[in-house]
Amino acid sequence: MFDWEAREQAEYSRSTHVSFVELTKRSYLTASGTAPKRTADPTFLAKAAAVTKLAQLISEGPKAGIEVPGFKDY
Repeated sequence: MFDWEAREQAEYSRSTHVSFVELTKRSYLTASGTAPKRTADPTFLAKAAAVTKLAQLISEGPKAGIEVPGFKDY
């Protein structure tokens, strides 16, 4: 498992002093659109479920022998 506290200490500092760090490249799964009713909006819920399912599949990839470039298991 990727230990962010050990490998990315500068990015996740608990210092009480304000500081700026240069973050490494990040990739995110997103769904676009608007959802004024948020969790009462069926389209929003469907998109959220799809993003969640994709995230689960990606996170399980390395365990199934599927290499995901840049994947870090947090």
